Amino acid sequence: MQWAVQAGARIVNMSLGAGVTDGTDPLSALVDSLTAQTGVLFVVAAGNDGAAMQVETPAAAASALSVGAVDSSYHMASFSSAGPRLRDAAVKPEVTAPGPVGIIAARARNTSLGTPVDDLYTRMSGTSMATPHVAGTAALFAQSHPNWHAAELKALITSSAKDTGAPWYQQGTGCVDVPSAMGSAALGPPSVSLGRLSDQDGKTTRAVTYTNLTDKPVELSLAVGMNEWDGKPAPAGSARLDKSSVAVPANGQATVNLAVDSTAGPTGPYGGAITATTRGGTSIRSGVSFYAESRMFPLTATVTDSRGAPATPSGGELTITRDDYDWAHPNSNDPFIPPVLTMPLANGTGTIQVPAGRYSTSAVTVEQDTTIRRPTCWSPRRPLWTDRRRSRSTRARPCPSAPRRGSRRTCGSSSSRCSVTCPTTRCPRPAPSSLPRRDGRPT
Repeated sequence: MQWAVQAGARIVNMSLGAGVTDGTDPLSALVDSLTAQTGVLFVVAAGNDGAAMQVETPAAAASALSVGAVDSSYHMASFSSAGPRLRDAAVKPEVTAPGPVGIIAARARNTSLGTPVDDLYTRMSGTSMATPHVAGTAALFAQSHPNWHAAELKALITSSAKDTGAPWYQQGTGCVDVPSAMGSAALGPPSVSLGRLSDQDGKTTRAVTYTNLTDKPVELSLAVGMNEWDGKPAPAGSARLDKSSVAVPANGQATVNLAVDSTAGPTGPYGGAITATTRGGTSIRSGVSFYAESRMFPLTATVTDSRGAPATPSGGELTITRDDYDWAHPNSNDPFIPPVLTMPLANGTGTIQVPAGRYSTSAVTVEQDTTIRRPTCWSPRRPLWTDRRRSRSTRARPCPSAPRRGSRRTCGSSSSRCSVTCPTTRCPRPAPSSLPRRDGRPT
């Protein structure tokens, strides 16, 4: 990247990725730094993981123009990595371009990458094949606008993209459209990202600025459309513009305000587009997104051995499972909160921050002291829960004593019970290696 900038490139095409990030990693930071210093536009492939929240660095950089892939019918390619960006739910990728079903491109001599067509060309699919279409488009407009830098070039491409009907976190503003870009009378921002918003933030406002590229005033009618993560329209009041139309003076700018309310609907990512339409029917699209974050609470779990002393399972951590995760409808869950969490333990105790809900965990501890005589009661999926008032810890509880012959003893709380049955006619106090299982047979 540094070499390309030093060589005088105005557009840099990048077909590489170094893992999914939130755009604050060193590679993304370098993209942002070089763009700020030189105005060079980095056009970067989003990746080929084909899943949500999988846009890799350096495509995750705020200043990079990240590209997904569509086929000739404008359907999203199954392999095209989708957003939104980690942590702040920013719109990534920002545009799409043709990438699947075998794009034919120049072949380097004596190489076998893709499916060679002849000595000069090869056929490949991927966001790596979509990205050069966008880089080439940017080069066309860098040539026709010698004084433009990355911000203007990126805004022209995203503003004029064709809406393909895909979700905002897959297509951005849509598929690159060169004829539409050539006829653009005005530009909007590539995207408006409001980041993470808590319920304490309430209503948050961002300015949205439009630039007139002509020497005549431009009238724009305005509308904003946003969806929840599962594709349903966002509740009324989630996003509003303070104007339904705006007049942009010749060769000038005009600003409207976008207000979003993070408490209007359920928590999770929200996204869509602000569409400004000219009197001639030309659409100018800008991506918009925010993340309504859940209020977090501390969940503490404590593991003890049969004598009540702190015990740390193998691996030094607990696996915490969300009981209220909807496995049948994955898109109905907040994608930023995984179904399985990890709780590191220190001296048998750990604490993590979780949203209100129900949680379960399981653990196995091994005791090698041969003087241990008491079976330990432990519910393998004992429910844990948090709410706004309290957090709850759980622990294994030892039985008061071994069961008598032929008897059945129950111990534990009302919400977590385990029973042991003496399997022999003579009932000695069992050693750890012969503790009865719940089915009554020796372990």
